Amino acid sequence: MVAPLIRGHKCFPQDPGVAAGAAAGESGIIRGSSKCGLEAVYSQWRIKMGIVNAELLSQGVALLLNEAFAGPSGGGSWFTDEDPDSGILGTLKNLSAAEASVPLTAGDAATAASHASHLHYALTLANRAMKGENPYRDADWKGSWAATAVSETMWKEFQDSLRLEFETLKTAISDPVVWSSDKRVFGMIGNIAHAAWHLGALRQGLGLIETPAPKEKR
Repeated sequence: MVAPLIRGHKCFPQDPGVAAGAAAGESGIIRGSSKCGLEAVYSQWRIKMGIVNAELLSQGVALLLNEAFAGPSGGGSWFTDEDPDSGILGTLKNLSAAEASVPLTAGDAATAASHASHLHYALTLANRAMKGENPYRDADWKGSWAATAVSETMWKEFQDSLRLEFETLKTAISDPVVWSSDKRVFGMIGNIAHAAWHLGALRQGLGLIETPAPKEKR
């Protein structure tokens, strides 16, 4: 089951470097971190990179990214519920446009539609970063949340576009060559964490996360 909302993380609509931006190719993009701190991590990663080869890294990252968006592939899951539609795309697919346009929590304008819009934007930036660009310098994170209400036509387009960007990124990371950049490695780990957070926020807001009943004492 996806962890509940992380305190202090609204995915920062104003944030220039939320987890999804960790592929930026710039040190210090993670808010609160220092350049020297990240460089130290990168240095240690370079030293130890021989322990995990690029092919295994591609498989692992693709598996976790796929689980976040497409749901578990069968035989259990790493962090989602085990239901086939428990990933982001399956969760969104089961909503009508009207349901996707309702705020998920009282006093907060964020809807399933705005989460979808934001996730789509994050994946477009990640795909650009995989091509060697640095799209995060002028990223409009606040604007990516703007679409809070959608029509049925818009809602289908949102989901189709999100799936396309996800499939494009999954194809890009299947090439072991992309892992020659340590910042892409950390960026993709950040993208998985970012997707997992939104999945938890969506499913919690939609009432799809239930606390297991405690076992009866004998």
